[in-house]
Amino acid sequence: MSNSSGSDDKLRKVLTELASGRLLVDEALAEVKRLSAVQQPQAAGATYVKRSGKPGGGLIVAVVLLLIGGIFSAVGGGFAVKSLRFQREGLRAPGTVVRLQSAGKGNTKPVVKYVVDGKTYETIGTLASKPAAFDVGEKVDVFYMPDNPEHAQIDGFVERWLFPTIFGGIGALLFVIGLFIVLGGIVRRLFRPLSADFGPPPLG
Repeated sequence: MSNSSGSDDKLRKVLTELASGRLLVDEALAEVKRLSAVQQPQAAGATYVKRSGKPGGGLIVAVVLLLIGGIFSAVGGGFAVKSLRFQREGLRAPGTVVRLQSAGKGNTKPVVKYVVDGKTYETIGTLASKPAAFDVGEKVDVFYMPDNPEHAQIDGFVERWLFPTIFGGIGALLFVIGLFIVLGGIVRRLFRPLSADFGPPPLG
């Protein structure tokens, strides 16, 4: 602080002498350059610490994406496990769409009737759609569990794999984005040049 004040006093003295005519312009310029040369080594030896902004912003976004991605992936995985279980353990039976059940806003779900050991059962499709994915009277197959014939699933890609694909795909995408944000932050911290934190401030 005292060095800066002393330099200001010397510069003020030079300008005063220049204004009064006691110093020529060339002499004043030479004196200013000399003062600048004295200050530059002091500035070069100073250490400046970069003050970072609020930490954790990117980390919070990454955590939210990872959390949502994990939830969506878990839901998609649950639907996939259900479909695989019907495929591995279930038995196939022919069925018929007997009616379309309203699901609101013009959407409908198919209701399929099927027969197991002389007993009639009905199962409702999991997907509501507009227009209807099935027509009344349409023949479709169902998978049912041998120990519980009422527990059934309509055979077809849309009924069996649409939800696993949607939820699993969105969940995987969000999870990967969140993971990249976390890994990117780690890489930047590991390989960030030392001059990014310590060094003279930019000119201008």
